[in-house]
Amino acid sequence: MNNIKHRVWNGSINVRIVRDGAEYLLLVHRNSYFPLYFPVIARFFTTILGKDIRKIWLQYQDVPLKWNLPVGVLYDLLFLPTHSASENWTLELQYETRDVAFPKDDIIPFQANGSTIDYEKLLNELFINHLKQSCYVMTGNSRAVMNLSENDTKSLWTAMVNHDYGVFTSIMKKVLLKTLLRVPIKLYLAGSSTLIQAPVFPAKDLEKQTTLRDVLAQWLPEIVVYVLSS
Repeated sequence: MNNIKHRVWNGSINVRIVRDGAEYLLLVHRNSYFPLYFPVIARFFTTILGKDIRKIWLQYQDVPLKWNLPVGVLYDLLFLPTHSASENWTLELQYETRDVAFPKDDIIPFQANGSTIDYEKLLNELFINHLKQSCYVMTGNSRAVMNLSENDTKSLWTAMVNHDYGVFTSIMKKVLLKTLLRVPIKLYLAGSSTLIQAPVFPAKDLEKQTTLRDVLAQWLPEIVVYVLSS
């Protein structure tokens, strides 16, 4: 089980970011978020293109990427259905100008503090809010997250940014209780805007555990029927 956890944690994607003939290559962890890389991306293209690049976003085949979703989720939804995992994922850099507006109808806009944007602070707030919501689903309240010390809360996010598995798991053990009332699940359907979000009971009864097939049969029965008939 530990080997599986490490492989999931260390999963990564080769990303190629292009703009006006220039390119920037990244090895991005699947459980990371693109805005963590925005400052270095902006500095690189500002130097190469000789332009003042600030409020940026990435897009794939004219689709702006939702920065609040983990990189791996975006990759699986938009790229893998029609490409091989051995290929680089090529994304286009976009940035706000007088003629090009930020696509606020498609992705959450960033709040600037003067001329700068603290991407990491915004992601930190988003991450903690998601953790509180998940904790509430699992236990019926968010006390486990709320009761974390200030140092633990900061260390948890720092471990996420630095990809430190040891520190991250040691703090998460204080949040994840051994007995869960429900499991929080989000199910995205590739090639569509479908998002199914609902708590799942880990067991149907005392003798039968809930499986992923059970969940899919309840939420997307047509897919289960298609897979079984193929």
